Amino acid sequence: MISMILDKYNKWRNRCRSCEVDGIHKSFIGQYKNIVAISKIKTVIEYECDKCETLWVLADNAQLISKIVRKELYAKWKSQSWLPTINQMEILNQIIGAPDYYEKDVYFPCKIRLPNGLQVQKAILIATTGDCFGKFPIDQNVTILDDNHAISPSDYALPADVRAATMVAREKSMGYAPVNVKDTSGNRYTLSSQMHFLEKNGVRGTDVILDDSPYHGKNIVHPDWAEMYLICDMFDCKTAKQEELNRLAPLAEQSE
Repeated sequence: MISMILDKYNKWRNRCRSCEVDGIHKSFIGQYKNIVAISKIKTVIEYECDKCETLWVLADNAQLISKIVRKELYAKWKSQSWLPTINQMEILNQIIGAPDYYEKDVYFPCKIRLPNGLQVQKAILIATTGDCFGKFPIDQNVTILDDNHAISPSDYALPADVRAATMVAREKSMGYAPVNVKDTSGNRYTLSSQMHFLEKNGVRGTDVILDDSPYHGKNIVHPDWAEMYLICDMFDCKTAKQEELNRLAPLAEQSE
């Protein structure tokens, strides 16, 4: 019993204190002598702790260096380019993504049909520069977008202008940045923070519009985690379409 207690104490005393935090502002990284930059990969600078081997990344335009919590997912993402297909991109253009507050990642709420035929009604595709890999808990359903994911608009997704408004709304109190909306019957709701979907009392995201009346705080709606998250590289349509055509060209030649 005493040996077990001593063992736990020694592990606690020898823990890596630098890597207990989830993020480090890039201006303070010099104070963390054991966290050093090791490579530039895609759109991130990769850091590693030389004490506990924890990986960290600084994405383009990001202010925080984020700790990697989904190592296998991150390893797969950095192994190659992951861009939407032309068909997927056409649907994403209809959905219209909403950039986060710092415009590092763009979020597309959608419906996904998986290769096994299962339909996910509330999924979010994140076009990322690499900043998102420190945000997902281990138990969340997150994967890389590939050709077999069939994307379509979700009835639960909020309109693009509503989603964009929640991304930049000013906080009135800690974590509370309200945005007013109303449904087709005139019922009013307050979205409490960044949101992509709405389902409340039979009302869905596609049923609401922005409400420009003064703040009212009625029918407060809080965000839920999506059922599934997919990740692809940040893209612009012209570049991504050309890369997709380049990828398909050898296949077309083989079929001739």
